[in-house]
Amino acid sequence: MLIYLSVIATANVRHDYYQTLIIPAISLVLAQGSLWMWKSENLNKLLSRFILIFSLGVGLITGALQVKEFYNINHPEILTAGAAADKLVAKDALIIAPYNGDTAFLYQTKRWGWPFVDLPIDELIAKGADYYVAVNFDSQTTEFIQKFEAVQRTDQYVILDLHKRK
Repeated sequence: MLIYLSVIATANVRHDYYQTLIIPAISLVLAQGSLWMWKSENLNKLLSRFILIFSLGVGLITGALQVKEFYNINHPEILTAGAAADKLVAKDALIIAPYNGDTAFLYQTKRWGWPFVDLPIDELIAKGADYYVAVNFDSQTTEFIQKFEAVQRTDQYVILDLHKRK
């Protein structure tokens, strides 16, 4: 495992998935050590069991706090725009919801569609795109605002009907 870590998993600094191959070995060693501490006759049973339970508790709490951060939404405007799109747009509509390729925004709309504009807008409309929902007012969104009618526009988001040109 040390050779693996030093030779192959040096990219672990950038990508956590290199740890996947060593997790079983580490888990088995930790389980064996935990059993040894629990059953040991050489140590004070009460103290060793307290340390073991305390360590496991700290590990679980620390892990839970780390994982909790993955569920934070740092941009609440995608929740607001997603809820508005869910109310205003037909359930079977296909949506373009650009958010740097992240599907979190598209997920908030509860619709199928595209998380970015990868083709000319007319080709996406031909493929079935019905609405454009955006929270970033970049040059692309500004261009589409000039071309298509807005279903709803606020300072946080815009919902455009791609079938109604100006």
